[in-house]
Amino acid sequence: MRKLLYLLVALPLLFAACNADDEPKPTPEPEKASLTLISEATMAFDAEGGEGVINYDYKPGDNINNEISADIAALKVACDAEWIDVAEEVMLREPINFTVAANESDIERTATITATIDDLMFEVCIKQAAAADVPEPPYEGWGIIGTMN
Repeated sequence: MRKLLYLLVALPLLFAACNADDEPKPTPEPEKASLTLISEATMAFDAEGGEGVINYDYKPGDNINNEISADIAALKVACDAEWIDVAEEVMLREPINFTVAANESDIERTATITATIDDLMFEVCIKQAAAADVPEPPYEGWGIIGTMN
């Protein structure tokens, strides 16, 4: 009976010794920097053109150097078309504003705006409709050139 009594007294001590708080906790991985597009990846404009805004989210991550420079760094912006006017640099966390010129041709056109910082980037496709009322070249009839024999 004594052995059973000692066993019942020792049992709670055994469970107390196996507490989960004593286990080592894994170290969390550092958060990586991210540049995420919030606006649509494709924007469409009429032939008349207009102004557009690209919104994005930038998180510097846990890297101290990125965190320090995040407020003063600039986002590099490039566009492959001359009919889109956009600044080459935009302050971080500021939207990217751009202007699309009027399309006077009867051909639809497409361009890409690319934004980068460090090794992060996103792209936005800009599509513009063709002009509906493109004047046709003047037609003055036909004629035969040459001499008759």
